[in-house]
Amino acid sequence: MLSIEECWKSGEGTLGRSSNDVYRAIVSGDPEADNADDPATVMLFAMPHFSGASALGNIIHTFERERIAPGKWIITANYQSPTLDRQTSDSAFSFSTGGGTQHITHSRKTVGSYSASQDQKPPDHQGAIGVTDTGIDGVDIKVPAAQYRTTFYLPTISQDYVQQLHSLTANVNSDTVNMNIDGVKFTFKSGELMLEGAEGSKRNGFSDWELTLNWAAQANAIDLSVGPITGIIKNGWDYMWVRYQTTADDDTSALIQTPAFVYVEQVYAYSPLGGLIPASAFTVPWLSPSAGGAPI
Repeated sequence: MLSIEECWKSGEGTLGRSSNDVYRAIVSGDPEADNADDPATVMLFAMPHFSGASALGNIIHTFERERIAPGKWIITANYQSPTLDRQTSDSAFSFSTGGGTQHITHSRKTVGSYSASQDQKPPDHQGAIGVTDTGIDGVDIKVPAAQYRTTFYLPTISQDYVQQLHSLTANVNSDTVNMNIDGVKFTFKSGELMLEGAEGSKRNGFSDWELTLNWAAQANAIDLSVGPITGIIKNGWDYMWVRYQTTADDDTSALIQTPAFVYVEQVYAYSPLGGLIPASAFTVPWLSPSAGGAPI
């Protein structure tokens, strides 16, 4: 019958950012009775004798075989740091900050106004931007926005979950969403977080799934003001617009456009999004093995 015994040249490795361990064993048997010259037979016999992690916490990465005589092989197990390859049930987090674009018709503050004639004072439009005889042109500005990518390495993904991701794309959170992924913690109040989409594929060599959820976030506001209108409450992904009215400026008697009403519109569907984050994001991705002894 086949037998396995650890080589004297075994247990080599390195420590550091790219730590690794190398363990070797000799598998031997009768070439005919044990089919010991067949690579598949030998590998299937040898692999269960190696542990999934070394005593120093490195994860099995590859197996190598070398025939050294009839019915005799050297099997080498290479272990690498788990930080080099994300393991099944692990998670990762990345982000980018920048600005989304928003069209506004009202400024935060008018900091200057000038006239072609020293005898004519510019009318006060109370912050309206681009006022014409027929309306308000406004301007496109950058607004704070952030993009987040949460990546999970899952043993399997169900069809129902994929359909849920599809149906909730471009939805805003109706629930409070807590993220604790790869050591990064965020809390998003209802109305602040949007699911922009998802990407998933099966990983070669791991037989698990890499799933990335793409998010965008805008903070809620509770005390906005537009001209004389104050105390405006607006969720991050709602849309605010201003209705202006034509009045006469007290100082110049010119007709001006002044804000009369402010409307906050819900333009995206609201749905619970917290349940889309796999539970593995809150677990330890791997456990360090107890120290001592060779893996075989």
